[in-house]
Amino acid sequence: MRKKKKLQKIEETKQQFNNPAKSTPDGGKKSAERELAKKTEKKQKRSKRVGIIFTVLQCVLSLVFIGTLFTLGVLPFKYTMAVIAIVAVLFLITYATQKRKKVCAIIGRIFGCFIMLILVLGTICVGVANYMLEAVTGAPYKAETEKQTNTMDFMNSSQVFSVAEDSFNVYIRDVYDDIDGNSISTVNMIATVNPETKQILVTATPGEYYVTIPGVSNGQKDKLEQAGTFGVEASMSALSNLYETEISYYLKVDFEWLDEQKDMFKSQVSLDTVKEIYNNISHISDYVKTNMTKYEVQEFVKQELLEGGSWKKSSVEATGTIFSSYTYSSPEVADYVMNPDSESVKEIVDLMSRVEDGEILKK
Repeated sequence: MRKKKKLQKIEETKQQFNNPAKSTPDGGKKSAERELAKKTEKKQKRSKRVGIIFTVLQCVLSLVFIGTLFTLGVLPFKYTMAVIAIVAVLFLITYATQKRKKVCAIIGRIFGCFIMLILVLGTICVGVANYMLEAVTGAPYKAETEKQTNTMDFMNSSQVFSVAEDSFNVYIRDVYDDIDGNSISTVNMIATVNPETKQILVTATPGEYYVTIPGVSNGQKDKLEQAGTFGVEASMSALSNLYETEISYYLKVDFEWLDEQKDMFKSQVSLDTVKEIYNNISHISDYVKTNMTKYEVQEFVKQELLEGGSWKKSSVEATGTIFSSYTYSSPEVADYVMNPDSESVKEIVDLMSRVEDGEILKK
């Protein structure tokens, strides 16, 4: 009997030795703690991976936004550097929060999501602006050697020229029916721009004005509005000859389309409105077009952002006398035309010269 009890005790000792969890009172508690530690470690690793994904994604979006901003190229250097610094700080905030504890990391991710949304929207807006700029200008860039030099054919001379510093003239015409680039224009305006004095003189010339079209009419006179049928350059040439000045650039605008855009933006935003806006942007070159290069527009905008200030605008309209006469485009049937008033033309020539020379006109 005594031997049997001794064998039983030895067996119990072996079982305790083979099962450490039962050999000590705290064995089960330590095992649970190890399991909890493993789960916690897995969560931390997963959280760390998510944090890395957030920071990398924000970094990529930041670089894309900055790259798109450089492509647009309208911000002065100091403003561009300021934007880059802000984007970098926002990235560092997100990055730093992912190195902190759980609550701080979660807040950082929420913050990062908000910043990434702004970056995406900003990139889209800047991209659209860049597309529109390239669509309406004559060329993305001039050749490197031509960026600071412009040949003025009308004056038969070559000189350093910059739209950001020197005065220039822009011919503005309506393109409501300008499908092939040649049409009658009811709007014939010249904007004489002086960036130094921030002054614009807008000269309106009636479409019935009886003028010659150099290179087209062989010295015969025609209505100014008919010059458009030979191309926008013909209208520019006729007005340059009339006012004895050079017109380097043109701006063709569908004014009716512009009015429609104003009404659309004032209306309630809907899916149809968004689709219409997108459609208009994708076909903007049908409504707005200029021979000014992208580089020239960029330089002009940069200078304006640097200097700021308001522009002074003056306007004048050419006058004349209506009479009936034959024209170059209508040699057999007399048409109503407007004979230019010499004093009116002389006054406009004088005003243009004064603006180009930097004189401030009195309204």
